[in-house]
Formats: sequence, structure tokens, C-alpha cells
Amino acid sequence: MNYTELSVATQDVMPNKGVLFFKSGLSDFIQVGEPIQNEDGLTFVGKLDECGDTFCPNCSRKLVKNGSLESTLKHVAIGGIHTNIRVSYARFRCLNIDCQFNTRSQSIPFKADGYRITKPLKEYTEKLLSYGLTLKAVAWLTGLDKMTVKSIHKSL
Repeated sequence: MNYTELSVATQDVMPNKGVLFFKSGLSDFIQVGEPIQNEDGLTFVGKLDECGDTFCPNCSRKLVKNGSLESTLKHVAIGGIHTNIRVSYARFRCLNIDCQFNTRSQSIPFKADGYRITKPLKEYTEKLLSYGLTLKAVAWLTGLDKMTVKSIHKSL
């Protein structure tokens, strides 16, 4: 708002909804639109950056885009509100008929291996467990299932 202008008609007014932008640490994630608030918390919708040409790992020919897939990952809570990341990513297909390699999905660089959570959330969970918090307390803080926390704890 321009506080030097006294006329209400000429003042720049920002909309009611504020969006806080910060560096999320999620490489190649491009947020699309505003976050969706529901009973599960905040859901950030976005897509992966499709960078460069992709080639078949079997025959080295160029792959073509063959639709897209969507995955929802749990992310670190923001201000005590559990967050999810809904990311769309590309699926590719090899056009070589003789190639045994059929389709390939774009990998999500910030997804933790073996879990539907982000790497920062896994690191945060590991840190809480290293401080000696119980599985139930860590599950409550992170929004993860107790069995997921137990699985992460066993892998330490």
C-alpha cells in the first residue's frame, strides 16, 4: 500500500491472500498456483522442470514425451502446518521397435528413496530420532505414520 498517497482510489492495494515465497530446497520443482489448504494441511502443486533431451539407456535414441504422472509427497511442516508436495512429472517412451526398453518416468530429485516423502523431511525425522524423541512424538511432529518413522529409525 502506498502510504504517501491519500486518495484511496489511487493507492496500490495488495490482494487479501498473501503468498510467502522462500527457497524451499526442492531442486527442479516449479510451483504452479497457490497452495491448497485442506484437513491434511497445505498442499503445494507443481511440476518438475523438464531439462534437456533424454535418451534411451538401452539404444541411446532420443525419447519422446508420453504423458505425465502425478505423485504426492509429504514435506517438512511450515509453521506447525503439515505440508504435501503434489508434483507432476513426465513419462517418456522409446520409439525404437527393437528396443526392449519401453517407457521411462522422470526421476524426482528431492524424493527420499523408499518413501513417499521429501529428502528434507527424512533428514528432519532422522535428526529428531537422534535427539532421543519417541517414535510417537516424531510421528506427531512430522505428520508421518508411526511405522514410517520406525522404518526410518531402523535404517539409522
